[in-house]
Amino acid sequence: MEKKEESLIPNKAKNYLHSSIGHKLLREWNSVDMFKKSDLIYPLFVHSNSEDRKQEIELLPENYRYHHEDIVEVLRPLYEKGLRSVILFGIIEKSQKDSTASNAEGGPANKAIIAIKYEFKDMLVVWYLCLCPYTSHGHWGILDENGEVDDDKTLIRLGEIALDLIKDGADVIAPSDCMDCRIGYLK
Repeated sequence: MEKKEESLIPNKAKNYLHSSIGHKLLREWNSVDMFKKSDLIYPLFVHSNSEDRKQEIELLPENYRYHHEDIVEVLRPLYEKGLRSVILFGIIEKSQKDSTASNAEGGPANKAIIAIKYEFKDMLVVWYLCLCPYTSHGHWGILDENGEVDDDKTLIRLGEIALDLIKDGADVIAPSDCMDCRIGYLK
């Protein structure tokens, strides 16, 4: 009987795409070329306040938070100049925040992703994944009754948000919180 060769990749992960080749632009970034415009990722802060659609960021003069319905027009001139990727940061009103980040799904960033993917089909959309902008306490995790981070609940919540954004068209999820084990859980 022939001995079966063992793999270091767990069976449940064998059908996953390599994260560095899942999008045409990611494959291009892995090539050996000189630096070019398409290597840049443009940061966009997205909100849904209809009354104040373009909000200057006080600590970043001449940088703005944009209403999700205006994102395509903000991106159009940059796209025409060669921009091919953006990273989105979602912003919600203080009144929409709660202890479990329940309004992180279906929010302004989701709407912006859908609009971007509809208008610019080859745009690589990166989503900054963190609970901080959506929690009333401003922490990166779901807190238990003692005010400590509940790791399991936080991982589940991050996974739910990531899945929601992927369904809306995000190409890359960029976890940026301090949550242990989040990368493995999200994969």
